[in-house]
Amino acid sequence: WRTPSDPPQSPEQREWAINILDALGRAGMWTAIHEMVQRPSRVFPVKWTRDVPASEGFESGPNARELWNACVLLNGRMNLARIRGDAAEFVSAAGDSLELVNMMSLYPSWGRAFADREVSNVWYSIQEALVANPSWALQIQEVVSRSKRLPPVADSIHAAKLVSQDSVCWLFEEPGRVRLERWSTDVQGVLGEIKWPRRVGFLEENDAVIEQGYTSLEQAVAQGIGATRA
Repeated sequence: WRTPSDPPQSPEQREWAINILDALGRAGMWTAIHEMVQRPSRVFPVKWTRDVPASEGFESGPNARELWNACVLLNGRMNLARIRGDAAEFVSAAGDSLELVNMMSLYPSWGRAFADREVSNVWYSIQEALVANPSWALQIQEVVSRSKRLPPVADSIHAAKLVSQDSVCWLFEEPGRVRLERWSTDVQGVLGEIKWPRRVGFLEENDAVIEQGYTSLEQAVAQGIGATRA
């Protein structure tokens, strides 16, 4: 019961999901998430050394995917509150969901992609709640009005580009990391999740690929914004 595209759940799956959400609430999960989103800083401090690329430097706090997982849980909490007719619980979950979406959008990585997807899910759940419970409108409006605007998409793309460029620079800044145009075994432990081709190539080749890819994204976003304004 998250988005219109999700497959229908069986009664057993639904009961299992409800039991999990109730157990998380009793364990203090919702309190922990609320305390996290109330941090004075919207982004956790980033710490890394040149032993790893910048993309691996977000270990001092949850990464964008972990924040997205928390959003998924909160979305389930919102839907459960709607089903039970609990306005206060729904508004609390919706407010924390919107704060988490904002935190994801500030990560210089693919966090913006997670944020854009999840904000759509949050709004879908809010629409469902308003259809089922029109009397909740003022409470929902209050929490929505307090939510922070997401940064411009162009800024998010530029940040992700810088992180990608740093990964390439890191790969080539030590001679032992690339041997005979292939990455060495000690690098695979750091960048192993990235589906790089067996032939890494040269710095200029990789930099050109990144430049071309992100330039295309930036142009597409600029055209979309221009068309919207027109």
